[in-house]
Amino acid sequence: MKKELLELTKRLIQIPSISDDIEQLNNIVNFVEQYFSNIDNIFIKKFEFNKKPSIIISNFDWKRADIVLNWHLDVVPPSEKNQFEPYEKDWKLYWRGAWDMKSGDAIMMALMKNLLKSDFKKKKIMLMLTTDEEVWGFDWVGKLVKLWYWGDVVLIPDGWSLKDIVHAEKGIIHLEVKFYWHSCHSSRPWLWENAIDNMIKFYQALRLYIQNYRKLYLTETHWWSSVNLNVVSGGKATNIIPDEVIWKFDIRFTEEFSMDELLTYIHNLVDKYNGQVIGKLTWDILYTDAADLQLQKYYNIAKKIIGEDVNFVKEHWASDGRFFAAKWSKVILHRPTCWNVHWKRERVNIDDLEKIYKCFEKFILD
Repeated sequence: MKKELLELTKRLIQIPSISDDIEQLNNIVNFVEQYFSNIDNIFIKKFEFNKKPSIIISNFDWKRADIVLNWHLDVVPPSEKNQFEPYEKDWKLYWRGAWDMKSGDAIMMALMKNLLKSDFKKKKIMLMLTTDEEVWGFDWVGKLVKLWYWGDVVLIPDGWSLKDIVHAEKGIIHLEVKFYWHSCHSSRPWLWENAIDNMIKFYQALRLYIQNYRKLYLTETHWWSSVNLNVVSGGKATNIIPDEVIWKFDIRFTEEFSMDELLTYIHNLVDKYNGQVIGKLTWDILYTDAADLQLQKYYNIAKKIIGEDVNFVKEHWASDGRFFAAKWSKVILHRPTCWNVHWKRERVNIDDLEKIYKCFEKFILD
């Protein structure tokens, strides 16, 4: 099985399915479809939203599954030459997508194929492979979940490492705010308020409300909410008081806040300082209780297969699992150990591929 997973991962890496390359996205989806050709008792559905293709493979002809195997076929652009020519070194497989996420795709494709070949019917299994996760997932998992393609449990080969099972991810608010007033010469600041001053006041109040510095920076897990100002634009000249500024924020929040609570506070604060929300993207928190029976079942399986202790962890970034969590799915994220995701010399531990395969397989078959 290790050799099969390795060779399939290499073949997937060789297809340069960068998120904005529609031709290559179609090529990799067609490759997946061909991989499942000549198998009986299979249901294949291909979709396209905003020209981006994706595919669902299942052992039943409906939408709601017992277990969904989900991840993505798109990758970020390469950071070096020849990054779609995979190679092995020191028990690791290198190049773009070796971890994120071609190795995970190979694990799930091989597992689904073997389940279908054995005519597995005990549970309704759905393999969902999409092509826009690296650009936020709205055109695929987001839309498919709204169309009721989802499952009671969702397995995603993402997370932190082989020894860590992710059961929670922070919620996100991407916020674009414009503050405006009247412009005048900077020698007469008493005439009008400075739009930048109002933005600074807004930023200070927002951070004070959401972010506890000591808890965020001085606790070991950093599982606390945060506010980052990442894009600033405004002002025309040093002798002109600006009448308009636009700032973009990245807010990450834990279960200490609800989405509605944060959005209400933000809009009230924007109004207070003569501002306007001109852009907003939101993703709610993903959370599966570590004491949940399904999660405990997976934990016990993983511990036995890996042969070492495994840990439940919480993650600061987000995955497409957030869309399933919004439909009350129990989302479990567990991946092979990897290094340098989205960067030079991206690589994955080859031996871990088979271990994750066995964890997923055992969880489904039991």
